[in-house]
Amino acid sequence: MTRDSHEGAEFSMIVGREEFSGKGAREEAAKALTYAALTERDDLTLQPRASFRGFEILSRGKRLTGLALDGEPGPELFVRGTGFYAANLNAENPLP
Repeated sequence: MTRDSHEGAEFSMIVGREEFSGKGAREEAAKALTYAALTERDDLTLQPRASFRGFEILSRGKRLTGLALDGEPGPELFVRGTGFYAANLNAENPLP
């Protein structure tokens, strides 16, 4: 299943056990995903957090290898479909 197989479909994303769809769903799903990734930032194991259009969104905590700007390492975010890709998490502005 790929992104293109959902072409034209209304936005729908599952974060944890909650499905977000309809008006305002994109914003609420972004907040929920950010919260899920940030609250588990101490867990260094790669864990699924959400699914979107046939892709799985995963996160894991990040070991502090250098001093982060706020003194806290942020979580790493990944997208897995037929490939595996690193993604960026912007906790201050979850929407692109």
